[in-house]
Amino acid sequence: METVVLLQIISNVFWLILLVLIIVVFRRQLKALLDSLGRFDIAGTHFEFRDEKETLESYAVLSEVLLQILERRESVVPLVPLISDKSARRLATFTVQYAREVPEDDQELEMVLNVALLLGRKERYSDALEIAETRLKKHPNDLDANQQKALWLLSSRVPAKVRSADKILDRLVNLYPNYPSVWFNRALTSSLLGNYDQALSDLKQAIELHYWAFPKGREMLADPSLVALKSAKPSEFKQIEDELSRSMA
Repeated sequence: METVVLLQIISNVFWLILLVLIIVVFRRQLKALLDSLGRFDIAGTHFEFRDEKETLESYAVLSEVLLQILERRESVVPLVPLISDKSARRLATFTVQYAREVPEDDQELEMVLNVALLLGRKERYSDALEIAETRLKKHPNDLDANQQKALWLLSSRVPAKVRSADKILDRLVNLYPNYPSVWFNRALTSSLLGNYDQALSDLKQAIELHYWAFPKGREMLADPSLVALKSAKPSEFKQIEDELSRSMA
C-alpha cells in the first residue's frame, strides 16, 4: 500500500487537527467511503488509496498521535502561535458544531476543552465560551469548563462580564477550595473590580496552595489584571511578592 499525501498537509497544523477531528467524528462514514473509493480530495490535498485496510490503519495511528497531543494541555498551548486567525475561525466553526451535535458519550471531552483553550488564546472568546457552556449544560460543576468560562469572560475586560466571571469563581472556591487556580483567578477578577482586599487574600491563598508550582506560576504576580491592585495597594502587594519569593525558595 502507498498513500500519496501532498506535503502541505504536514506544513499546516490546522488541517492536521481538522483532519483528526473529522476522522474521529466520522470514522464510520469514512470507512464506508474508503471501502468504495480509491481516492478523494480534502482541504485541497489529494489522497490516493491502494490498500484500504492499511490506509485506515495509517490514519488511525495519525489520529491517535494527534489526539494525544490535543488531550494534553501542555501540548496544546505551543500550537497557539502556529495557527493563523483564519485557521482559528475554521477550527472554531468545526469544534463548536462538534460540541453541539456529537453525543457526549462519543466526544473526546478533554480534547474539546483544550481546543476551547486554544481558541481563547487566539482571542476567539465567544467560540471558546460556547464550547465551555455546551459542557456546562450537562455538568454545571465541571471545574475545567467553569474556569475556562470565567477566564474568557474575564479576558473581555467588559465590567459586566468580569462580574459574571467573579460569580463563577465565588462558587468554585467553595466547590474546589484546594485548587489554587480558582483562588488565583478570583484574585484577578477582584483586582479588576476594585475589590483589593479580596484580591490580596486570594493571592495569599493561592500561594499557600502552591500555585507558583504550576506552569508560569512563578510569574503569577506579573499578570496584567493585577496592575490595578499593585497600584492601589503597593505596600501590601510588596508583602505578597515577598511571600511568594519565600514560598518558592
